[in-house]
Amino acid sequence: MGNTSSEAAGCAKNPAFEKTTQKGHSKEQNLEYAVSSMQGKRPSMEDKHLYCVELPVHGKIPTFLVDHAIFAVFDGHGGPFSSTYVEEHFLQALVSTFLMLDEMLIPMQKQRNAAISSGELTPPPLAAESDSEDENTAGTDSGIPLKLNGERSGSTCVAVLLTPTHFVCANTGDSRAILRRNGKILPLSFDHKPVEVGERARITSAGGVVKGKRIDGDLAVSRGFGDYMYKKDPGLAPDLQKVTVVPDLVVYPRDQAFDEFILLACDGVWDVASNTQCADIVQKLLTEGETDLGNICEEALDTCLDRHSGDNMTVMLVGL
Repeated sequence: MGNTSSEAAGCAKNPAFEKTTQKGHSKEQNLEYAVSSMQGKRPSMEDKHLYCVELPVHGKIPTFLVDHAIFAVFDGHGGPFSSTYVEEHFLQALVSTFLMLDEMLIPMQKQRNAAISSGELTPPPLAAESDSEDENTAGTDSGIPLKLNGERSGSTCVAVLLTPTHFVCANTGDSRAILRRNGKILPLSFDHKPVEVGERARITSAGGVVKGKRIDGDLAVSRGFGDYMYKKDPGLAPDLQKVTVVPDLVVYPRDQAFDEFILLACDGVWDVASNTQCADIVQKLLTEGETDLGNICEEALDTCLDRHSGDNMTVMLVGL
């Protein structure tokens, strides 16, 4: 969890170690998946997640979305509002964006082709830029209403989109995703911490300080949704604020012969286990004959608990 200093100071008087586990499969995409979550030693559960192996297109032609799947983990802090909001709106925003691009690019491409065929040297652009912003969403995270700027919670997001040809990972915050391919571990994301050189430079340029590895001595993560108290400088663009939601993207071509699994988790897991250690936990169980991915996720949570993780924990496993 990209927690605040007050959250880091306390643990629940009555910890909750029960696990909530879900699992499924897609014959069309030849994959299985599971996710397991545990409140752990925190006073409340702020982790959220989503998965969808058949993206809804609401009756429209899914030119970009055939055989796509999405898996995501959201790690909240300062309360569950932000992580819950992102969980509830993420899929709709993703699909709407794809459909908008689809509808926009097809006629634009026809115009370009016609321009090229007619010998025109400068074909029309693929997209037109808008000079205006919606007054209800200006300066906020991807359309989140301005009235929510007083909300003090925040959330990380790590999301992996599986296309027929590529893995596309978007990450903002310190949740993480990895890919195991042919016995090797490939990072699909990199943590956004205030102590990282680029993150520190942005924070200090925005008038903040990094103290005790935290922004202004309080927030332990430097990118994410929400956290509006760190995004309120009217003279700075959203990507230049102390905290920005702008994600990093990592893209890998798929390799059907050697891709093994993708693992997503919040920092309650990564704080006590490295990329390699987490992958080894999964691989050991698979090698021993475990076929239930839900059981593997639960075993990973138990292992992290044994290693004294004091945070909410969520593990999501996608078998390829």
